[in-house]
Amino acid sequence: MNIWKQLISAPLGGASWILNAILLAAILCNRRLRAKREYWLMMALSCADFSEGIASFIGAVYRLPFYYSDTACYAYTTPLQCMVLPHNIIWRWSDTATAFMLVATALDPKEVVIVFVYGISVLCMLYAWIMPIQLQIAGVKLQAVCGTGGLIDKVYTQVIKYATGAMSALSVLIHLFVAYKVRIYMKRMAAMTNFGEKPKISKRELKFTITSLIKGWEI
Repeated sequence: MNIWKQLISAPLGGASWILNAILLAAILCNRRLRAKREYWLMMALSCADFSEGIASFIGAVYRLPFYYSDTACYAYTTPLQCMVLPHNIIWRWSDTATAFMLVATALDPKEVVIVFVYGISVLCMLYAWIMPIQLQIAGVKLQAVCGTGGLIDKVYTQVIKYATGAMSALSVLIHLFVAYKVRIYMKRMAAMTNFGEKPKISKRELKFTITSLIKGWEI
């Protein structure tokens, strides 16, 4: 079961990592895109997805040799050595950043929200280190595969798991509602244009709403 999980995580994580890297590079290399606020918000979402993707890819590549080895169960290491692995460091941050960023940009798409959500994710990442430090002090050894079970506090893991799922679902519901309102607005806008009235929403904002909705479904 664990082998299949890693075999699936490696290509999916790699694809997410590469595609989001392309998106980030496209925005950063284009001066016109960098000047638009909507694309900065999209960069914030892509950055979180990029982190999640690269962590999944590195984690799968790291763990697969242990699952294929007959002697892996006899290899042990310390909790802090597990925590400083690249994928574990990134995962602790991206666990919350991805889903919470989707909700934050849906409710109030402003730059200050990005800083707030990223700050909350950093605090969650720091909190996740409490149990590994306690285990390290107690002299506990863990299997070198460094799975989250036994390394991260179980209550914390469950809270983050269900909170992330709830935030992902909430972001989709919010954007579905927005998409519904956009559909109604587009009909009204067509009628308003006939009377010479200026639309109150730009095409850039409409595109950002639809793109955010798509990214919400990806989670």
